[in-house]
Amino acid sequence: MVTVSGVVPPPPGVTPNFSPGLNAEQWKAINVPAVMLGLCTIIFFLRIYTRGWIVRAFGMDDYVIGVAWVRKYLTQSQSNTV
Repeated sequence: MVTVSGVVPPPPGVTPNFSPGLNAEQWKAINVPAVMLGLCTIIFFLRIYTRGWIVRAFGMDDYVIGVAWVRKYLTQSQSNTV
């Protein structure tokens, strides 16, 4: 096992723990955006279905929303690495 030490040794009686796990706030910071991305994805594809199959016309707003969704998906998938 690799022993990890900090830049400065810990005070006497303190055992350093560099991987304590996630606390409740960190879980919220991961799960809330992930759930919101899922909801946005469902709504986005419902909009695309509605505009493509029912209305049969796409507007500039649909393209802008598509670009925004792709950017959000890419940034969200990169920021959820723990």
